[in-house]
Amino acid sequence: MNGKQDVSRSGEKVLGVIGIVFNLLAIALIIFSIFSLGNVENDRNSANSLKNKSCQIRP
Repeated sequence: MNGKQDVSRSGEKVLGVIGIVFNLLAIALIIFSIFSLGNVENDRNSANSLKNKSCQIRP
């Protein structure tokens, strides 16, 4: 095989691995943000629920 062709093939492999790593990082970040936003919504609902309960007048 030609030496130049080997270099380009190894370059493609390296770029492919780098692309896979970035894709995995992006997927992990998306999953983390989904769970974080879900927890924020739950916290907000819990806080509103507690606030509404504490503001009610008890006879």
